[in-house]
Amino acid sequence: MAKKSPPSDLVDWTLSQAPDPAEPAPPAAGTDDAPQMPGACVLQRPRAARRFASKAVWRTGLILAGLVVLAFLAFRLSAAWDVYRLRRGVSQLVALEEQSTRLGDLDRLAQLYPQAAGGWAASQLQRAERGQPAPLPMTSLWPASEPGVVQSVTTLTADTARADVTRRFVAPNGSPIDFTQPQFYQFVSGTWRRIPPPADYRGAVRQWLGGYIQLTYYAVDEGLMLELGPYLDDKLARMCAAWDCPAGIQFDLRFLLDDATASRGFDYFSPAPGAPMIFGLLLSEREAFWSSPTMPLASPHLAGYPADTQSREAYERLLALEVLLRLVGRLTPASFRFSALPYALAARLSADLQLDAPNIRAIDFARPAFDPEELSALQYVSTARPLGPFYTKVAQYQALAAMNNLLEGQPPGIEKRLLQGLQSAADPAAWLADALEIPADSARAQLAASLSNLDKLPALAPIPGGQTLTLGCRGGLATFTAGEDQLRYFLPGPFADANPIAWSPDASRLLIDVSSQLAVVEAATGAVTWLPPTPDYFDQVQWVSSSVLAYTLWPRDLFRTAFDLDQFGLHYFDAAQPQRVIPGIPGIQSFALSPNRALAAVVQVNAQPSFSSQGAIAIMPALGGPLTFVDQGLSPAWSPDGRTLLYAQITQDAATLHTLDTATGTLRPIFTSAGWERRGQQFYLTASWSPTGERVLLALQGSYGNDLSVWTLRLDGADAVLVYDGAATAYTDPAHFSADGTLVAVTLWDPYWQRQTAIYNAATGERGVVLPDVGGWPAWAPAGHQLVMSTYEGIDLIADPANPKSQSERLADGVCYRALWNPAP
Repeated sequence: MAKKSPPSDLVDWTLSQAPDPAEPAPPAAGTDDAPQMPGACVLQRPRAARRFASKAVWRTGLILAGLVVLAFLAFRLSAAWDVYRLRRGVSQLVALEEQSTRLGDLDRLAQLYPQAAGGWAASQLQRAERGQPAPLPMTSLWPASEPGVVQSVTTLTADTARADVTRRFVAPNGSPIDFTQPQFYQFVSGTWRRIPPPADYRGAVRQWLGGYIQLTYYAVDEGLMLELGPYLDDKLARMCAAWDCPAGIQFDLRFLLDDATASRGFDYFSPAPGAPMIFGLLLSEREAFWSSPTMPLASPHLAGYPADTQSREAYERLLALEVLLRLVGRLTPASFRFSALPYALAARLSADLQLDAPNIRAIDFARPAFDPEELSALQYVSTARPLGPFYTKVAQYQALAAMNNLLEGQPPGIEKRLLQGLQSAADPAAWLADALEIPADSARAQLAASLSNLDKLPALAPIPGGQTLTLGCRGGLATFTAGEDQLRYFLPGPFADANPIAWSPDASRLLIDVSSQLAVVEAATGAVTWLPPTPDYFDQVQWVSSSVLAYTLWPRDLFRTAFDLDQFGLHYFDAAQPQRVIPGIPGIQSFALSPNRALAAVVQVNAQPSFSSQGAIAIMPALGGPLTFVDQGLSPAWSPDGRTLLYAQITQDAATLHTLDTATGTLRPIFTSAGWERRGQQFYLTASWSPTGERVLLALQGSYGNDLSVWTLRLDGADAVLVYDGAATAYTDPAHFSADGTLVAVTLWDPYWQRQTAIYNAATGERGVVLPDVGGWPAWAPAGHQLVMSTYEGIDLIADPANPKSQSERLADGVCYRALWNPAP
């Protein structure tokens, strides 16, 4: 048996010298002459001993106190360490889940969910297939580029925890909205796993009933609903006061969905931040047109709660706008349910109710694409007479500008009479005459004047030189140089949309788009020259020279009339001599100018009823002349030296690339997609040449939402690389080379809500940076491979896009949303 260690002096003294419990208490410290018992023999310790005892007691107390403090600190440190480990483990899992989703790594993502999660895990993986890392709180929102941020982690049981994760979204006007989603985790087999919310978390279904609004929701969301109900009820009461709603009108907002994505419509175009938000909502929700009083919405506890006061106010405004959108359908007859006119009145009312920006009522300029009768009769959606999405945008802008011009200075109540007048309007002039109580001829003249509004554009200032970028901003058009804080506006004003399109070769003129109308600006003077008015849609527009533009038009009635080859054509416009007539060439669907702009390779429309079908490719002088037939195909592209023409062909089984040596006339096939494993049906394709001439590119697209494949290869057909192959919705030009030919930007559009741009090494297919794309697009610098990314969040410069970890530099934060590189000096 081991020997017991001798007690320390402190313990020995404490035990041996401790007073007997029955012994009277000793005198208080420092009282040497305390009263004594009669006849008692007083035993006194030496003073040194007494001093020693006093010090020992003090030392003992100090040590014990120190031990207590150390134990407390150890406890707190241990608890803090546990909290830190919990937060770190959950935060790492949140980041890993988002990363796996954005990369499309479903196998890795499946490992983050327990096998017993069943249908919940399947829905998470299905969402991830669309590149969607989290539920969509509202159909009108876009995800921002920032990853989710873990705000807090709360321990629920010994092995489960809740994390509140905040993510940023972007509204149709570009403003940020943050939502915090509660997410649940379980510690299993030494690691954290994401699990569904506890079964009893959401509680029972409850209702809130107001005069105009009924909310249906789960009990866990009641705190938010009790604030939301009175707000929406008040807004709808004010809408009905302005528009005279019939008695008993009510909307049922059901916050019961896991995710709003399934309710989202396909966005054919991105709404502009300067346009009314109600226009952006119009196509983002599938049932908005049908005026249903029942609105399916996402449950806040599943899709996220507004994270702060600003986000909650934006959330409330967007919900009120969705109600206003449905109200239009409830108050208008079927013949006007899809017309632009009542939605223009709704946009004006949204500004009055402080649901949108007040400058919406000041937008008085838009492309004059339709006359009053056409604008009144046009239908957004109709199986008999569909209106294409591009004309939907034009009609929206034109109707808003017309209403703002007509109603300027009019007394209150006119808009109510206009809305009610749609029930019995015989024609637009009679409709306006009844509302304004003026003669029909006067109303007809006012309508015509309100639509012919090109003179409403304010005077432009000269465009300052020496700047790096030309920007489309909320306040108009401006120039900008990195490192400066000041935007230099040359066209300020309230516009639904304003974008720079292309500089002339000598940088003396700038092609711009203002509310869907094209114009040319003289950089030195600011003088504006409008392109010829047309009801059709501008497709390609390029500078043939420093004064002449070539452009093709998408026919407005392509889907509403019998197919006609002459609906398509190549047209010209001389901005220096607007009266000059350059004959157009009918039957041309697309063209490509040679590097010296002397020749054009054109694609003729064939007799098949599809604008995207391949046709006869021919070469002609750039400003018109005899056509020299080349081959059947699509997407011609010139080599940088102008000696070789690249083009593509498409069949049911494969897409192929071919070249024409313009000096010898030799045709040669260089690539076929046959034999490559890929998904989806073939729908459309584009071919392009790198600016350095080293590689060519083929982008083969499936039907919307199915598949996109992008290859690059050398001119001799060698070193073919499948850069991208995956599910995506792509438009006519999804992939572009950098100026130095080393990188390719591939833009992916999801048919529900997610868009992103990924950068790839053109020779190896290695992926660089991935950029979420909220309403914008990438633009390569005129030299090298710097990239500017335009989004509704702002303008970002990426200096090294080949590096997956490359950090961007924010040039303009949310004020500007489109960037055009100025010509290199």
